[in-house]
Formats: sequence, structure tokens, C-alpha cells
Amino acid sequence: GLSLEGSVTEISLVALSHRGLHDLMAFPPGLLIAARFGKVDDLELLLDESGAAVDVRDANGSTLLMVCAFELQTAHVEALLARGADPNATDSEGGFALLNASLNACGMNPARAANDGTRQRAREVGMLLLAAGAKADAALPPDVPAYMMRPAQQWADAAHGKAARTTPLDEAWAECSEAFGATAVFAEAVLRWLQERSLATALAAHADERGVTLLHLAASLGSWQASAALLSHGADAAAANGAGATPLEDALEFGHEELAQLLLAAPRADAGLSPVEHAFDLRCAASVDAGALTAARADELTDSLAALGSDEAREVRMLELLGELDACGEEEEESEAEGDESEESDSESESEQEVGARRFGRI
Repeated sequence: GLSLEGSVTEISLVALSHRGLHDLMAFPPGLLIAARFGKVDDLELLLDESGAAVDVRDANGSTLLMVCAFELQTAHVEALLARGADPNATDSEGGFALLNASLNACGMNPARAANDGTRQRAREVGMLLLAAGAKADAALPPDVPAYMMRPAQQWADAAHGKAARTTPLDEAWAECSEAFGATAVFAEAVLRWLQERSLATALAAHADERGVTLLHLAASLGSWQASAALLSHGADAAAANGAGATPLEDALEFGHEELAQLLLAAPRADAGLSPVEHAFDLRCAASVDAGALTAARADELTDSLAALGSDEAREVRMLELLGELDACGEEEEESEAEGDESEESDSESESEQEVGARRFGRI
């Protein structure tokens, strides 16, 4: 992709060389390029020199804040908000800045891998917008499924939930939910709090005011480690949230089909396996099928577990291995996403990932 590290003059020249793009987007020269690729100082200087309003709009009604939120330009978003940009402005299709950040957290930006780094940057942008008054319950455009705003709603809970930490359970829920968006950090928080045996069962069953449980969040992130740990403490894979969605449905909506197999079978114990054992077997099989793990290595891991002295020790080690396999899976997804950027799709149908990109005329 294009990367600009130069001066405002250089960015303006690039903008002029993309006159067709400028005419389409209807921003003053250089602003779109600075918003997407430039430094925050360049963006502010161009705003000052052009005399453009901070909420200047393109032909689709998008503001610079919406563009910067979609690009996860944290410093740019902060600067625009400081200048008075409207965090709740909507474009001609009903899109808005907080939705654009949330789309990234859902992996709906085809130009960016859906990994922990992306989700963390999306969260940072989202928290800035929420602090400026962005509404997490705003009406969505008709072509955007409700679950694409779930990360933003979770950020809003984190932004307003600290004062409600009145019990150990509240504290545990708040810390785990605030880590939502970064798979490894979220799983670490869940496993740490589940070690508090007096809280473990209640935490696994606890739901917020929208009916969302930690298993819903784990399924959305595709975390086998957190999902297995929660299931082992009685989390209900069939529990519906306020929108009627179960963790199983969340896993499918976010593209975690293999994890959905675990959640589908979670209420059953046909093979006499614990949830952690079942998760480990399914995860190893999925990793072997995907080529991320050799069959020989999977056998080695299984043999090493058999050598451990107790069921508890085996489950602890299996959870550790699930975390490692989750990390390998994210690296694989990132590599695939980078490869996909260089390929042109022959499909005429619009994918869910194109919902966000289409807003800025990229496809």
C-alpha cells in the first residue's frame, strides 16, 4: 500500500496526481491522503491552510473523522476531536465513525488483518470516540448486521463500567470484558479469574445487561483457550443474549467454524471427555487439517500430556497449548490476509468485508 512520510507539499502533490480520486471524494486537495496515509501534523496544517471545516464532507457525506476511524489513525482521530469534530455525524448511508472502528475489530476491513493488534487499535480509536460522546446504541445502516457493533458496545461498557465494580464478580467481569478485542489478553484475564474458585462458576454463568456472557466474547474472538476454560466451569453454549444470539452463533458469525464444533457439542459428553480435553482434540485436528500443525507433532503433544501425573495437570497444560495454537492461528490469518491484499477477486457478489471498504469508494 501507499505510505507517505514526506512533507505537506509532497502529500499535496500526490493528491494532485490523484485528481480523479479528489474529484470523487470532494475533499480539499491533500486532506484525504493526509487522513489515510499522512502524519497528523500534515492533516492539521492542511486543514488550516485550506480553511476547510473540521467536519468537511466528501461526496458520500463522510467526514474526515469517519475516514480516520476506519483507517485506525488514532492520533488523527484525537486531533480532529480536539478541533470539535462531531463523533456522531453520519454519512449518506447512515455510517458513522464508531461503526468504522467497530468494523475493524470485526475483521471487516479487507486491507487490515483481523489480529490482536488491529483489535487493540480499533479499541483505542473507539474509546476516544466514546469519550467525545459517540453513541454505541446509534441506529445502523440497513446493510450492516447488528453484531458488527458488538465491539463498540463492549468498549462502551468498559468506558462506563468501572464505577459499577462493587463486588468481586463485578471486578472480574469488568476486567475480562475490558480485555475484549485482544485474544491473548482476554484469555489470560479469563483464566486468571477462573482460578478464583469461589467466583469461577458464577463468572462463567454471568451475563451483562444485554445478556452477553464471557463465552459470547470468547466465541466472537475465536479463543479456544478461553472457551474451553469457561465450558469447564459450566458456561452455557446455548445461552442467548438479549438479541437472541448464542455463543455458537457468534462463533459462526465471526468465521470460527472449527470452534463452533466445540460449542455445538458442548452440552454433550458422549466421549467421556472434559470440555478442555474435547477442545484440545478438536483444535489439534483442525490445526493439522489447516497445515498449521503436523500429525507427528500432534501425536507428540498428546503423548507428552499422557505422561503428566494428574488430570488437573493435564488440563492446565492443554489450556496452555490451546493458547499457543490460538496464537499460531492468528499468525496464519494475518499471513493469509496479507496475501489476499495482492489478489483481485473474480466474484461479483459483495462480501461482508466489503461493507466497510465500500463506504470510501475503494471497491
